[in-house]
Amino acid sequence: MHNLIKKLVDLNEKTVDKSSITEILESEDIDISRYKIDANQTSRGYHRIPLLNDYVKAYLMLWPASVASSIHQHKNIKGVIKVLDGQIEEHEYEFNPRQRILERKAIKTYQENDIIFERKDAIHQVFNRSKTQTVCTLHIYYPPSQNLKDSVLFDPKKGIIATLSDLAYSYSWSQPQEAFSKIDSTGFIYKT
Repeated sequence: MHNLIKKLVDLNEKTVDKSSITEILESEDIDISRYKIDANQTSRGYHRIPLLNDYVKAYLMLWPASVASSIHQHKNIKGVIKVLDGQIEEHEYEFNPRQRILERKAIKTYQENDIIFERKDAIHQVFNRSKTQTVCTLHIYYPPSQNLKDSVLFDPKKGIIATLSDLAYSYSWSQPQEAFSKIDSTGFIYKT
């Protein structure tokens, strides 16, 4: 992990892009043994371990069994994810604001060592479908001026859409009220 962080730190604002991050991820064997958690541990969400906050932000994410992220839209950042252990499923969505329809467009499954690209404005949700195994992923986000302001969360069960403020620290509904700049509860149609 030390070599990976060193290579990420050596990036600068002009060299940070999808290909430079992918090259680093493909060149490093990442040992996650010290970050493992008990697969039987009960948790309401994933565990986010910050590793770097420089020209890129890097997080190790531990996904306990049967845990998923919220459905969220990245607004100010792009990302590269590497699956380090286990298997994750990603659902991609499209939102039509005029018709207020959120529709699932694709389901993709990723295995250990697979690399996933998160584009700016993408709407997606990440799942650990395993009933017993904790999954570990490495998330690298850029550009350096990133924040979560104006990113959007969708709650299909309640029909609520929330816009995050510059005080938001994750794509989660369980943040303090000041993490949200707007909450729209007028409803939307969810199509799978």
